[in-house]
Amino acid sequence: DDENKRLRLLNMLQPLAQEVDCAVSYQGGLKALLQRHYDAVVLDMTLPTFDISEEDDGGRPQALGGRELLRQMKRRRMKSPVVVVTQFDQFGERRDAMTRQQLDTELRSHHGDIYAGLVFYDSTTEGCKEQLSALLSEAFAARDKNGSENINS
Repeated sequence: DDENKRLRLLNMLQPLAQEVDCAVSYQGGLKALLQRHYDAVVLDMTLPTFDISEEDDGGRPQALGGRELLRQMKRRRMKSPVVVVTQFDQFGERRDAMTRQQLDTELRSHHGDIYAGLVFYDSTTEGCKEQLSALLSEAFAARDKNGSENINS
């Protein structure tokens, strides 16, 4: 949902991956996941519904679009490890509001077989890069050890 964040994340991923695909919306991400198997998914939590273009504003922003993509992955039995990246502390509204910690707990509970963890994105620090690298390394090690069957035992 943020061009600067996307470019910075792509830069962080360059040393970790031979190839990186980028989708910029919920629909774009779902389409990419349906078309190809990925070794790992780095997923923003807040996403526009559709790709933003000169003709389209992206539709309604989805504060928990990343959670919905995880549900779609589970429904389709996709096993790629997922690291969620977010720059927000709060998600949802009113009764449905939750903190970043509550979201992490929920994702771990419902998607523990593929959910590798949550990284707080802060453009002013390098901690995000280190945490992202560590979570991806742990997810790959768990996948390799367990034959892709269970990421978080």
